Amino acid sequence: YNPVTYANSARKAAMRMARMAFTTAKQSNGQTVERAVKNKDVKFRNEIELEDYITALIEAQEGMCALTELPLEMDEKDGDKELICSLDRIDGNGHYEKDNLQVVCKFANRWKSDSADSEFRRLLRLLKNCV
Repeated sequence: YNPVTYANSARKAAMRMARMAFTTAKQSNGQTVERAVKNKDVKFRNEIELEDYITALIEAQEGMCALTELPLEMDEKDGDKELICSLDRIDGNGHYEKDNLQVVCKFANRWKSDSADSEFRRLLRLLKNCV
């Protein structure tokens, strides 16, 4: 650990974040922005077939979030809404199909967003090592 190097790195990071804040604020003038949405197909014959597959995933994961390994809540009414189970596409560019689905807690799915699964798992490992 070199305090001078650390201070210089921290300063550069602060400059980058400040520049980004100003750029973001300058570009946020209320305009309407058109965006493309991903093509998300369901590759199951019907809802029942997908429900059966999801149930099997939950059982295979032993009721734990595939990403955080926290226990999944099944019932939003009586449970922690952030731990409610949520269906995640492992490859966000892929479809709702076998081998591209995992059951995760709601907050993890929101945090992961459209990040690559491997990158999100790497970041989770870093967090786990810090705690």
